Amino acid sequence: MSSDHKLHLIAFSEKGVQLMHALAGASSFQTHCYDGAAVKAGGGVGTVAGSVFQAHVENPQALVFICAAGIAVRAIAPYVADKLSDPPVIVIDDCGRFVISLLSGHLGRANALTKQIAKVLQKTGYEAVPVVTTATDSRGLEGFEAVFTHYKVPITAARGDLKTLNMAIANGETIGLYIDPWLKSKHVKQIDHFGDAIKTYDDFDAFNAHQGKRVLIALRKPEAFRGTTPDFVYYSKCIVVGTGCKRGVTSSDYEKALEAALDTYAISKKALCTFASIALKSDEPCIRLTAETLDCQCHFWDAEAIAAVESQFEGSDFVKRTVGVSAVAGPSAYLLTHDTLSKNTIRGGQCTFAFGRLSI
Repeated sequence: MSSDHKLHLIAFSEKGVQLMHALAGASSFQTHCYDGAAVKAGGGVGTVAGSVFQAHVENPQALVFICAAGIAVRAIAPYVADKLSDPPVIVIDDCGRFVISLLSGHLGRANALTKQIAKVLQKTGYEAVPVVTTATDSRGLEGFEAVFTHYKVPITAARGDLKTLNMAIANGETIGLYIDPWLKSKHVKQIDHFGDAIKTYDDFDAFNAHQGKRVLIALRKPEAFRGTTPDFVYYSKCIVVGTGCKRGVTSSDYEKALEAALDTYAISKKALCTFASIALKSDEPCIRLTAETLDCQCHFWDAEAIAAVESQFEGSDFVKRTVGVSAVAGPSAYLLTHDTLSKNTIRGGQCTFAFGRLSI
């Protein structure tokens, strides 16, 4: 049993400390144990909790209190800020009867960790009943976050609707879901866990006729689809922009050329995740600034990497003389995605673009 989170275990009583070490010893979790003396040395339980909240910003952390729930609530109260950023917090009574998901159940994965920890403790002889109180999980269902996470939809873009969607699931409604066929994706096993709460559609007309909330997860803008715009439209950030440009292109001109290239396929800017090019272009402000504006990463390949695949792309003698390889945009996208779409280069005056889709 493992987790990406580092578990910070806090216990005070003799029984609690015994349970803490049993949990740390029986699992493959990465753990840090605090008994009463260690908590005092760390400045008190509130200070220890605050340091974990702060560390969680960089790497996944989890707080596990083996004590009364009230102690945990008071310790974390000054630091609770946002469900998108708060670490998972779990409480276990020192007799090991209950493992309670207290904070950040869905997004922080406290619910999943609670169940994992309970299984570990059960194997060491504790009763360890997992207690999860979020409405969807109480009904044996996951939150809609599981769908967003799989399809690389930023939770920040969907946070305003999560409560509405999860409440619909909790109330027994059926949400219609349509995944843009342009996504290179496989079936999401998690959707099976939703039972009748989510109905996936392969036909957009049938989806358009769904009676209830309709969710579209797409790469392309809604106008690329027939019928009315669904209630909820989200974009999967899995489009890589392979790009090249002449030296000194302004950000304004570059963005206009990008818009025109995206319009060729009706791709939304919200679906972009990475700008890729040759290392010689790594100092071009227009690429870096546009990527930053669109909350995208940059990846720059050395000429040798591009040369290994350039024969698969239509090239240019001028580009070859200038940068050492005959094509930049297409190979740069292809190396990250292995998507044949990237073999279609779009030339826009001073800029070239090719798009590739990450498989999810």
